[in-house]
Amino acid sequence: GFEVTGLNQANGSRVLNSFTPGYTTGIGFGFAYSLNYDVSITMSYQQSFNFGSEFRFTNGDISTPANASSATLNSSLGIRVSPKTIVNVSMGFGLTPDSPNVLLGLSFPLDFLGLSHEVK
Repeated sequence: GFEVTGLNQANGSRVLNSFTPGYTTGIGFGFAYSLNYDVSITMSYQQSFNFGSEFRFTNGDISTPANASSATLNSSLGIRVSPKTIVNVSMGFGLTPDSPNVLLGLSFPLDFLGLSHEVK
């Protein structure tokens, strides 16, 4: 991330002048398995590490928050509801205090008339 300067944000008796987001790195892996032509399942694991952030104040103070790690375990079920449409329902759980507790998702394709061309 890039440093942000000129903030002028009150924080108690101090005024925040700039913020440096630090570094982020992550890892992720998963697998998918098709039960048949109409049903598939997936599982994935994602983890990110954030470190080296700095808050700088106009009085010269520098605050460095603790490093953070966020990890989630996700699974989804894909179901074919028509020859051209697959609906995916997903659920995930946070594995660290810095991640969301529960993630829920629903995805399906949208077709906009005029943007796709079907060959007959």
